[in-house]
Amino acid sequence: MDRLAVDSTQMVYCNFNILVSCPVDKVTPVTSYLETKLYECGIMLSRTAYNQLELFTDSFPGNAYAFNPDYDLFLTLSDAALCFFFKEHLKGSENTPLTTYYTDRQGLPVCIDITGKEGKVKMTDNSNFFCIGPSG
Repeated sequence: MDRLAVDSTQMVYCNFNILVSCPVDKVTPVTSYLETKLYECGIMLSRTAYNQLELFTDSFPGNAYAFNPDYDLFLTLSDAALCFFFKEHLKGSENTPLTTYYTDRQGLPVCIDITGKEGKVKMTDNSNFFCIGPSG
């Protein structure tokens, strides 16, 4: 509540979906494992949502108002909801001899190879490139 008052942070309703891709004979063990692990965290799964387009479009933070009222929604901070996007994670330092330091969302310095050519993982072999990023 202090953060809401000081930072004027917004609250949004969210809903999350887990998509599993595996061979048909592995679906039951995989879903059982996921259900068990989520239950250990205190998360109960709902099997009432089947409309894939609705689930996808309404799962973006702030779009929960369009959800079917029978779906399970929870209230969270808007910046936390944005971090729940698919494959979203905090940036870590890259293993590169060309060190350019930026900061992650928490304000911690991270080393980034802006060329994409010098690090352990080569992002590009082209010398013509440009870098677009946040201005902050």
